[in-house]
This record gives sequence, C-alpha cells and structure tokens, in this order.
Amino acid sequence: MSKNRVAIVAIVVTYDRIEYLKKCLNAILKQSVEVQNIVIVNNNSVDGTKEYLNKLKSSQIIPIHLESNVGGAGGFSFGMKYVLNNFDDSLMWIMDDDTLPVTDCVEKLLKKAKKLSDVGFLASNVRWVDGSPALLNIPLVSGDWNSPVEKNVVKVKDATFVSLLVPQYVVKDIGFPMADFFIDADDVEYTMRINEKYNGYFVADSIVIHDTVANNKTNILDADLPRLWRYFYSTRNDLYIKRVYGGKTKYLRGFLKNLLLIIKIMFSRDEYKLKKCQVIFKGTLASIVFHPNK
Repeated sequence: MSKNRVAIVAIVVTYDRIEYLKKCLNAILKQSVEVQNIVIVNNNSVDGTKEYLNKLKSSQIIPIHLESNVGGAGGFSFGMKYVLNNFDDSLMWIMDDDTLPVTDCVEKLLKKAKKLSDVGFLASNVRWVDGSPALLNIPLVSGDWNSPVEKNVVKVKDATFVSLLVPQYVVKDIGFPMADFFIDADDVEYTMRINEKYNGYFVADSIVIHDTVANNKTNILDADLPRLWRYFYSTRNDLYIKRVYGGKTKYLRGFLKNLLLIIKIMFSRDEYKLKKCQVIFKGTLASIVFHPNK
C-alpha cells in the first residue's frame, strides 16, 4: 500500500436507529485524523433519519436514501459501489450505525496500513460498552497468526463490519459484499473472500465500542417471536459459507447439526417451537440452492 494513501471515506449503514446513528456520526467527526467523507446509507428508515440527515447540510456527509430496506448486506454493497464510482484512491472505513470508534481508532488503522504492503483489510479491536471484548465481533485467527507480530498486528481469516478498513484497490479486485445475504454473515463472507488473495489483520490498539444492548451471540433457542425472521438468513448464510469455504464435509456437518437442533426444539416446551423449527428448516433447505451474486 502506498505510504501516501491517506484519503478515508467512512461508510455507515443505518435503519431506524437515529439515536445510535447520531452517536456514531459524532464519533467519526471527532477522529484524530480527518475522515474526508462520510457516506450514510439509509435503508428506508421511518424514524426521522432522512429528515435528520438532510438538515445537516454538510459537504462532508453524504446521505443516500434508499427506497426500500435492502438489509445490512445490500446497504454496504450499495455504499461501497457509490464510493468506488465517486472517489479515487481511497480507504473505505466500514461500520454499522451502532459503532462508536474512539478518537484515534482510524488513526491507528491508518498507521498499520502504511507499514504493511499486502493489506486486504484491517479490523479494529471491538469492545462492548463495559470495555470487555464484544463477543459478536471476535475474528477468527489465521494458522500463521503470529507471523507479523513484530508490526503489532495479528493475521485473521475474517472480521465484522464494526470498523473495518478496506483499500479501494481491494474492492476493485474482489468486488462487494453479497447483497443477497440481506443480513447476517455478509461481513464474514466478504472478509474470507478478501483473504483468498490478500491478508487480513487485527489491530489491537484501534479501539471501537459496539453499542449493543447485550454482549452475547444470538441464539434461536432464546429468541422471541419478533426476531425469528432473522434466523432464516443466519442459517442459510452460515451454511453457504461452510459450503463454499469449508467444503462438503463441513457443510454436511452444519446441515446435520441444524436437523438435530430441530429435533431438540420439537421436544422442548418452547412456546414458539413450531415457528422456530420452520425457520431453521427453511434456511437449511435454502442453503442448498443459494447462489448469491458477488
């Protein structure tokens, strides 16, 4: 990566979380190095987000109002395409609207970007609101994780879209997140795809807070009725990743694990066990014929 490559464009996807967005935007504007532009993809929010963004009237902040909710995956894909078509030689700084980067977060990423010549992506150290590690955002380390330790980074296989820095040349080469994922695991798939040609690194001193209600991984066994729909996508997308990046054996293990989970739920006293079984079953079957566009 060129040592003169310093143009940073933030990409934030938001949907009906105006108060989170305000805090995220404020944190980006307070960074110790300038973020030249902030592209905010509004997924057809109905909570006043559009009106709020339009009132900002800042050349630095670029709101994009979509006519429908295309999910996090579709939003990031749209935003990254916009940056690729409208900016030259930039670093794309990608994050959800509940991301709160500390003041020197992107500065730390930028310093590592200048020292490394083979960057596919740089991932921040994601913490929860109490300072503990954010369990939703722990990257999978590579087998040779310690090969670049002299540069104070760790090689990782994947990462999440909670403060991820990606060079524009990588996006030109690899493409975009799969919009067809809609929600869940689109970031994992995208960073794994990048890692097939480049290297991903975890930057420990680049701190970001994931401002979520709870610090735990989602589990359909504990899910309430309004959130069940998400598990169709998480089930399908997870199995797709296993099929493409893990091979037939890993995919079949995941497939059988889901069938056993259905049996477990069926014999439980869960109030919504039939609906939960239907969601898992549909997501599992959908993974067989799921071929998203890159």
